[in-house]
Amino acid sequence: MKKEKKTIFKEGEIYEIEWVDIYAYSGWFTNEEIDNKLNNPNIITSVGYFVKKNKEYFVIAMGKETTGDADAEYGGLKFIPVGCIKKIRKLKRLIGEYEGARLRELGKNNYKIEPSPTTNPYTSSTPWIDTESRTAYS
Repeated sequence: MKKEKKTIFKEGEIYEIEWVDIYAYSGWFTNEEIDNKLNNPNIITSVGYFVKKNKEYFVIAMGKETTGDADAEYGGLKFIPVGCIKKIRKLKRLIGEYEGARLRELGKNNYKIEPSPTTNPYTSSTPWIDTESRTAYS
């Protein structure tokens, strides 16, 4: 019997989670409408800081306190049922802290982050990229 590879998730790292949303509809439906909903599930993609997981939930946060001054470390928690997850991908950090980043592709897997002309020096966010799908997050 082949041993399953155990994935280790690191707290504070950024992950993209693709998952099937649980949904409900009120009203009456034909069998054809029900089949259409069964064959076309609502797929959600969420991005956030990994916080914790157990057998039932994968928890990510939309924000992470980094100065040590706040009472709580994470904000905007999302508890995603493990059974609904289709794919998890770790995102790589590209460059330092600033807001309004623009991503410019220079070649295959070669990107340059440029600050927006409207960058506010008093706020910041960290741009991230998934090099496989070439999607940038900031």
